Order: sequence, then C-alpha cells, then structure tokens
Amino acid sequence: MKKLLFLVTVMLVSGLSSGQTGPKEKDFPVRYSLKVSKDTVSAHLKNNLGFKSRVYSPYLWIDRMTLISDAGSQITVRESDLDYLEITDHEGTVRKLVMPAVLSKLNLNLVEVNYEGKMSLYTDYYVDNRTRKLIVDQYLAEEGEKAIKVGFYGRGYDSAPGFKKYGELNIGFFNSFRKDLKKRLTGYPDLLDRVVEMKTYDDLMFILSEYNKK
Repeated sequence: MKKLLFLVTVMLVSGLSSGQTGPKEKDFPVRYSLKVSKDTVSAHLKNNLGFKSRVYSPYLWIDRMTLISDAGSQITVRESDLDYLEITDHEGTVRKLVMPAVLSKLNLNLVEVNYEGKMSLYTDYYVDNRTRKLIVDQYLAEEGEKAIKVGFYGRGYDSAPGFKKYGELNIGFFNSFRKDLKKRLTGYPDLLDRVVEMKTYDDLMFILSEYNKK
C-alpha cells in the first residue's frame, strides 16, 4: 500500500512538473529591449492579476515585471532597466512604452506613447506610496521646450488618462494645462480658438494633429 502511494505521489509530482512551463493564455505578448542591449526580444508578460484574469493593467509592469520566453524561462526585470516595451493585450490593442529624451528632465521611467509628432503626448503611470493607488499623468512634450502637464488622473486607467470618464478634460482650478498650451501656441490663432473650446480627448488629438502640420 505504501509502495502504491509512493508511486502515485511520484506520478502526480511528475505530471505537475511536466505541465505547461511556457507562457499561459492569459499572459500578454511583448517585445522589449534593455538599456544594456538594443536588441529587441519577443516574450510574454506574466499576468499575475488573477487565476483567470485576462484584463490588461499597468500594474503588471510598473516598477518590475516577470517576462516569460516561449521555452518557459522567466526573468524579473525592473521597469528602469528597459529602454522599450511593447504590449499587445487580448483585444489586440498595442501599447508602446518608451523613455523619450525629451522628458529626461522629469526623471520618469517608461511612459506610454499616445501621440508622436511635433508635439507628442505621453502617459506616465506610477503607484502612490501612501494609498497604493494607480496614478496617471500625461505630458505634452516638444523638442527644446518645457513639458506641459496635461492633468492629474488617479481613478484608474480605463478611460483616457488625463481626462474624466467619457473623454472629458480633467482640468481643475489649479491646473494650468489650458493656459500653458495657449502660451505655447501663441503664434497659431486658429489653434488658440480650439484650445479655448477644447473639452475632450479627441479635441486635444485634433489640435496636436493640426500643429504637426504647421
């Protein structure tokens, strides 16, 4: 009886050990490059948010992350060690995170690319040390100019960062975003009118697109 129990135990352990060691269905395909090497590597970002969760969240990579190769080897990488990270979620949305030189003075880690052009829009994600809540800031960045902070958004990441639900601008009394953007676009009267009337994320995207054509 003891011999049989031993054999069954060995079989169970062997079965668990020989199970899937590579990425699981809920993990996210990624491409990344380290600061120490400019080679771009394909892997999967480990989804540790729940047993069956397939929902994407910045929590998966903020500060540090686990990357899994197709062969099943795992490495833990700090966000600050990466130069580039591209994540494809299960809806097919591709998110590109970079460390742009134009934001170097802000001492940020990876930021998500929302728009790239003459004036680019980036999103910074971090966790508040006191509340442990996800904080999302956005910045307008232009070569040779001071970055403009779009707004503060601390309620989640599912809506457009920097904006309230349904895409409305999150501009409070102490937020100088509209004033700073108007100052930057002083030489473009047509865009100044747009900034004054701007209310939504789409409005800002239109302004950036038109400015890029100037």
